[in-house]
Parts: sequence; structure tokens; C-alpha cells
Amino acid sequence: MQPHDPYLGDTGVELRNQFNLYGWNKYHGHNNKEHSQSGDSMWDKVKTGEIDHETLRTAYRENLNLVLEHADTLVTELDGRTVITADHGELLGDQWIGPQYGHPSGVYTKNLCIVPWLAIETEPRRVVKSEDPIGFDRLDETTRKDRLRDLGFIT
Repeated sequence: MQPHDPYLGDTGVELRNQFNLYGWNKYHGHNNKEHSQSGDSMWDKVKTGEIDHETLRTAYRENLNLVLEHADTLVTELDGRTVITADHGELLGDQWIGPQYGHPSGVYTKNLCIVPWLAIETEPRRVVKSEDPIGFDRLDETTRKDRLRDLGFIT
């Protein structure tokens, strides 16, 4: 999900602690019943100037770097095509009837709506070789039907 808010790098953690910001953390998702939204919005703090624009961008870049480290590992370990994408963009002061932050409702801009898509093609690194089965036991008809019934395939 990252580099989306909440920012998990050092700057993001410092901002959440300093300003009692609400938001997700790396243990609870947005719809988790334990999730609490007490505290202030990062976007409100940026709009009032309590968090400056460069600090916001630093927190965003740190988040992006956290994700890119994992993406790099996956690209080097996975064969074939790897796609790096996101659910949407995030506004960091982009102008649209004044500066906008996050992904505000009713705002449809290129930076918010165009989904990033990076496809990386790699050659297979390993050869998968099919081998004959070592062996198997043929089930009797009663056992086979009982197992299929238990799985809900027959009544």
C-alpha cells in the first residue's frame, strides 16, 4: 500500500508522535475495529503550516524508499513479469482550486487519478522440471464420497 499515508519512515513516525496524528499504523488497517481516529489530520497540520511542505515531501520520499527496497527484492527474486503499481496517486500540495493534500473527495486530477504502472520483464532464473509421482493410494468408493461430501461437492 505504501507510499500512501500513513508515513512509516522516521519522519512520519516523528510527525505522528509530535502532533498526535491519527491514521493507520503498520499493525492495524483502516477498517480494523481496533483502529482509532483520535488525533489530528496530517493534512490539516500541513494546511495550517504546522508541518511544512518540505517535511511532508521528506516523509513521502521515506515511505516510497521503504516500498522500493521490497520491490527491488521481489524483482530480483521473481521470474517473468513483475508489476509495481498503486491504488491511486496522492496530492502533496498540488494546485486545484488551491493546494490539495491526500486524496480529497470530489477532486479528480491527473496526479490523483492516473495509477502508476511499472512492468519489469525478467528471464526465468530457475528451471522447473516435472517428475513422475512417487506414488499414490487409490481410495475406495465410500472414502472418496465421504471426503467429497465433507468438502461440499456432493450431498
